[in-house]
Amino acid sequence: MMNPTIRFIRHAESAGLPTNDPSGISLTERGKQAAVLAAEQYNGPEPNLIVVSPYLCAKQTAEPFIAQFPNATVETWPVHEFTYISPARCVGTTAADRRPLVEKFWSLADPRYVDGEGAESFLDFTERVLITLGKLRARPEESILIVSHGIYMNATAFYRFPEEVPHASDSMRRFHQYTKEFPISNLEILEDFDPTETFAKCPEAGAGEGGFCSEDDRASIDQLINKSLAYNTGDKIVELFEYIGRTTVHSPYNAMLLHAQNPKAKMMLSAQNWAKLGRIVRPHARPYVILSTMGPVSFVFDETETEGEPLQIPEQGNLFNDMLAVSGDLHEKAWERLLNSCRKIGVVIEEEAGRLFQAGLIRVEGILGKIMINSSHPLETKFVTLLHELAHLFCGHIGLYEGICQDRSYVHPAMKEVEAEATAYLVAERRGLKSHSAGYISTHLRKKGEASYSVDTILVASGKIEAMCKGKFRMRK
Repeated sequence: MMNPTIRFIRHAESAGLPTNDPSGISLTERGKQAAVLAAEQYNGPEPNLIVVSPYLCAKQTAEPFIAQFPNATVETWPVHEFTYISPARCVGTTAADRRPLVEKFWSLADPRYVDGEGAESFLDFTERVLITLGKLRARPEESILIVSHGIYMNATAFYRFPEEVPHASDSMRRFHQYTKEFPISNLEILEDFDPTETFAKCPEAGAGEGGFCSEDDRASIDQLINKSLAYNTGDKIVELFEYIGRTTVHSPYNAMLLHAQNPKAKMMLSAQNWAKLGRIVRPHARPYVILSTMGPVSFVFDETETEGEPLQIPEQGNLFNDMLAVSGDLHEKAWERLLNSCRKIGVVIEEEAGRLFQAGLIRVEGILGKIMINSSHPLETKFVTLLHELAHLFCGHIGLYEGICQDRSYVHPAMKEVEAEATAYLVAERRGLKSHSAGYISTHLRKKGEASYSVDTILVASGKIEAMCKGKFRMRK
């Protein structure tokens, strides 16, 4: 028997009001509206079984999905959130009030500790998760949708691998850090468990307990990043963007760090990854520093410092042509994945014909963002247009968007366009699409006066939007 297709979805936005019982917290009106929209636009396989947490916010989230798929069996399972603080100690409190209790619990790092009546130990919680995973694998249904909660969903990913044992204090600490590094946003869907997103699969995480580095290491990293932000001329920024565009094996931010250390560098990989390609790092080769996903730093080496068969580096795109022209092929699934990611963060995409004077625009309507796309353009152009409009959102150009960006609406209008187009260019280039943006950027640079753009904002935004393209972006709480 083949294992079923399993999708977890986190409940929609819940009320952050004082509570006596976490199981009775309701969705906000915005959360209810977002749940209905998510069910209507759900593009996964039709579920044969819908599993629902007994908590009210999960039940309310599940209602539109149950209505959308009336043929699915519906069952309530113990896939509820980890209640590690006794409800009796939480009467009338808010999340801010409970923060000291939360910090104390995790600092103890005792998997068997029980806070009081109605609470469960970390070991009890993880056992509940693992039992559920085993139960899911034995189910006869082909497709299962589970409406659950953030920490529970984190645990389903973290503890599927034998290297992590729930009864160990170190594992509990690593799991807590994991939940902070990879928080799961409301209505986010987990469908493919990625082993690279666990501590167990990050051997290069760095020194120190839990993957943290010393204060001296942190200071060195800060100096490196400060040095890397000195891209304040047109020539330098184009050179940087072209480098990041072809350095797709690293995040945009790490590509920037590598360029700051050696602008003439070619391909940079760890010694282990070079070995997989049949190349050996020469003795005394210079290591370059990048930021590690789960720890402080990792070290990589330039191709020129290795021995083996020469590697082919993709041809650069041309930055200096028609600003709307996009060359390259985009698979329809990539477009659908980005649209799905937009739905998760509450951004509605609408295509409209006849707007030939512009490619797209973004605005906020009520509680949701809306992006209009010119439907007359080819798929690749629409994709890059959507990247540009999302960049306005992620760069903070339209104001504060909870969990995504701070308010940077004060930025000069010309610099907003520079940041948005640069972000779109980077993401598109790294996906093999040649977006011709320099003419567009140059036009707005001439309008900037004393205003300036933020390279840091561009790189952070491009990294987040790139994660959206992969279906892996998670909104910060």
